[in-house]
Amino acid sequence: MLANLLSLLFLNASAVFAASRHGGALKRDCEIVNATYSLNSQGFYDHIDPENFTVATVVKSPYDGPSPVELFSHPQSLPQGSWNITLTTERAIGFINKAASDGVSLLVFPEVWFPGYPFTMMSQPEYTQSYINNSLVENDSNWNALVNAIKKAGIYVAIGASERIGDKLHMSQVFWSPEGETLIHRQKLRASEFERNLWSDGTVDGFKVVATPYGRIGLLECWEHLHTQMTFPMQAQLEDIHIAMYPNIKSPYIPEDPDTISHPFSSMAVNMAGVHIYSATAKVWSVVAGMDGGIIMNPVGVIQALLPPPTNETYDGPTYLAYSINTTTFRQNRTYEINSQFGFGSVLEMLQSYPSYIPKDTGTFILKKSVFISDLLRLAKKGVKYFSGDDTAEVPL
Repeated sequence: MLANLLSLLFLNASAVFAASRHGGALKRDCEIVNATYSLNSQGFYDHIDPENFTVATVVKSPYDGPSPVELFSHPQSLPQGSWNITLTTERAIGFINKAASDGVSLLVFPEVWFPGYPFTMMSQPEYTQSYINNSLVENDSNWNALVNAIKKAGIYVAIGASERIGDKLHMSQVFWSPEGETLIHRQKLRASEFERNLWSDGTVDGFKVVATPYGRIGLLECWEHLHTQMTFPMQAQLEDIHIAMYPNIKSPYIPEDPDTISHPFSSMAVNMAGVHIYSATAKVWSVVAGMDGGIIMNPVGVIQALLPPPTNETYDGPTYLAYSINTTTFRQNRTYEINSQFGFGSVLEMLQSYPSYIPKDTGTFILKKSVFISDLLRLAKKGVKYFSGDDTAEVPL
């Protein structure tokens, strides 16, 4: 079936598909259209083979520019001049259409790919208003255009977005079915360290795994994979496929120079450590998405397929890394396992083993932090750099 459509470029089973650098203008509808596809009598979509379920990670940037991305100058140094949520949405729709025609079943975009991770704001807070203006808003024309494209393409899609919800920004993830149904819409519980000065906290009800005809699927962002209070409730729900979003991906096989890494965020080894452990202990496939590179990790916690960043600047590199999985081998009709390391007994054991000399005080770290847009603009006017300081629940003065 779909196997005939795929070129096996990695480990005889993975495939990298290229999309053209430029596409025609995409007509986008503001109103939601009806779904094109529906489940058959066997509980599957006719065009998605459970024995050949192809997952793919987008490696191209949200900008109309080359790869690899110049993290601390793009998009401002590109012709588009700044973030552009409409351009990003059009690029995404082009990738979704291409993926569907290539036989992809699940397409995953990187963390805050909509409209792009604001690396330039680490030193230039004057771009704050632009970033706010170009953050995604649920049910606006760009959101609806994505849903319509997914319905027409008939594939599963997961995105990472800077989302504007009321008067705050959040690091959000959205997972849609081939019928355009929102299966998961969550916000990162606690943005990592200094990110917390820009994006507000989410809630624990976002730790959700959904059952699909092709297995149980869940998702987390970046450093959530390094925090037990975020991974444990997900792993307890027996995922089959886990989606892990990062801003960008480097080759994990290139030795790192400790003299050039001043923060663990800059280490690919540190970033991927959480996903390796997650995959191995939960026994799940992990689909790791980031700009410039992609990784598919098997249930043993080993890299099954890898697309490293290009060594030279190019507009013509692949759009995504893809790998086919036989989902009929997954655990059937199981949503939890009491007699496992992720059973409630482990939670009780952790509570019992917590050192008695440490006060049982909740502290301030887990207090929900809300950074209002008015605060962001006020701080930007003062020249305050959000990507500095610590990750406390306090809003910078």
